[in-house]
Amino acid sequence: MNARREYFSEGTASAEPQSDEAVTPNRLGQCVADELDRYFAMLDGQEPADLHQLVMAQAEEALMRYMMKRYRDNQSRVAEYLGINRGTLRKRLKEYEIT
Repeated sequence: MNARREYFSEGTASAEPQSDEAVTPNRLGQCVADELDRYFAMLDGQEPADLHQLVMAQAEEALMRYMMKRYRDNQSRVAEYLGINRGTLRKRLKEYEIT
């Protein structure tokens, strides 16, 4: 498994940490779990609705915003790194009102 995939998967990550903080298994997944705990606490016993859509849209929008900022709005590079074509990227950017 390459280091990029290993960072986001179960098990011990071998990629170098980006800060003083140690890389822990599935950090991104843990962040999602922590946010879901807060979300369910806010619901205070109410039933969630369309949870998959809510989580996926928020995660995708955050990813798009981050990548466009990191790569200075270079759509070709961002699309390549995300593994999607530029048309799909443009559609998502428009949907989330990004640049």
